[in-house]
Amino acid sequence: MIDRRSDRVSLFLLTLLYAATRLPFLYTAGFPDGDQTHTAVGILDAVQAGTGFLGTRIYALAVAPGFHALLFALRFAYASHPAGLIPLVSALGALAGLGAQIFLWLTARRLWGPAAAWLVSLVWLFAPGWWEVTTFGHPSILALCFVLGAIWWMSRGTVVAASTCFALAVLFRADVILAGAVFPTVAWLTTRRYHSAVVALIVPVAAFVVWAGVMRAIHPPAASVAESGTVARFFDVLQADPSVYRKELVILALGLGPMTILLSGIAWIVCLMRRRFDVLGIALALGVPALVWWIHVEGPFRHLLIVAVALVIPAVVLAEGRSVRDAVVAGVVVACANGLVMHALHDRLLASYLWTYRPAPGVARWSTRAPLDDWFSSHAAAARGVGEEARWAKALANASADSVLVVTPLPFRYEFAILERGEPHRYHGALDSTAIWIDLVSGGKAYRFLEGDPGPTQFVLNRAASEGRLRGYSIWIPPDAEPTGGYVIPAGLPAATLP
Repeated sequence: MIDRRSDRVSLFLLTLLYAATRLPFLYTAGFPDGDQTHTAVGILDAVQAGTGFLGTRIYALAVAPGFHALLFALRFAYASHPAGLIPLVSALGALAGLGAQIFLWLTARRLWGPAAAWLVSLVWLFAPGWWEVTTFGHPSILALCFVLGAIWWMSRGTVVAASTCFALAVLFRADVILAGAVFPTVAWLTTRRYHSAVVALIVPVAAFVVWAGVMRAIHPPAASVAESGTVARFFDVLQADPSVYRKELVILALGLGPMTILLSGIAWIVCLMRRRFDVLGIALALGVPALVWWIHVEGPFRHLLIVAVALVIPAVVLAEGRSVRDAVVAGVVVACANGLVMHALHDRLLASYLWTYRPAPGVARWSTRAPLDDWFSSHAAAARGVGEEARWAKALANASADSVLVVTPLPFRYEFAILERGEPHRYHGALDSTAIWIDLVSGGKAYRFLEGDPGPTQFVLNRAASEGRLRGYSIWIPPDAEPTGGYVIPAGLPAATLP
């Protein structure tokens, strides 16, 4: 029997715990993720230029059209104060993260009871990678919130509400369509009727149709581009490389935490021994398609959020026959143990995986892909790095030189600081070998960015200097260009001095 009063108290306590572990740590000066900063630059440029979805710097529109639409709709909150876009996005992410936690708790509560709901919710709440991504508002958080909401509605047999939620999820992050198999699985497991499973196929089909229709409406393909071009481009990022597979599995383990991986492994074995195919079926349907896709893409833990949730779901069987108190204690113990183990592994991880930024000698190293230390130490290092990057970005925007060339693999925070001033601007870009020249004129000053991987970028820089194309420019290389930096200013060119 469901005790609604007890459930309301539980959700209230879960909300308080979530708020206490997120709100004090939200990023407000910048984002610890280059793609997220690139998205913010594209949105701010489009709002200031009035170009909307056709903005010059719009990034990954096909992947997250709903995210762009939401922030365009909220432009009144930051258009006159562009610096407010960053904390707004972080706050939206934190709110969506809370929604995801609530829907996860509700689903586990409905299917397996309150103790199971608390155990899986706490294990997920304190997963280091999830904890970090909910502090800077990536679209994947909003997408996961609606995916879990759709699963909850499906567990209640409400196909229309599930379809609506899942369509919103796909609009916020198109790759979550890979979770579509979970809906017929949940429908069959909750009703034991094949007809219900067939009807549940409407959920992913409707979501894809909505996404395709929205993309066609906001960004119609050019006449010369095949209609499948947008979908085809999703496959360009795949790599059939065992080294990528190993790296992504390590990132998945670090994002969940070593002790969570251990707990999940035990839970999966227990599920098999007890023949709990209801739990395994939901976890496999949710996680396997996403894992098959994302293991081929070198990237951060946020790519693997759905896989990570699927891995922890079988932990519900470990709470069977246990009290809520026992489940809460177990969840907290796993969280604390994760922090201790991650801190103990810190030096080994730094020696093994060169995923880190080191803004200056003596500054703690950090990674955009997965935490490499206990969460608090990892977040503190990332926040320092983001704050330092923001300081240099403001210095660049206020530089006295009329023409500055910035050589960096990640120019986005510097562009944001220039746009942040709110002055009229115009963009022009050109591909040079595998490097990109970006010209940004704002406030009577010419800013040029050279973006790309170190080797090709240095070659392009040297060639441009030898051809005399950089006369009149002062060159600046950000101090946070490691580990992908190592650029050298060609002889004879002046180095820019920033305040």
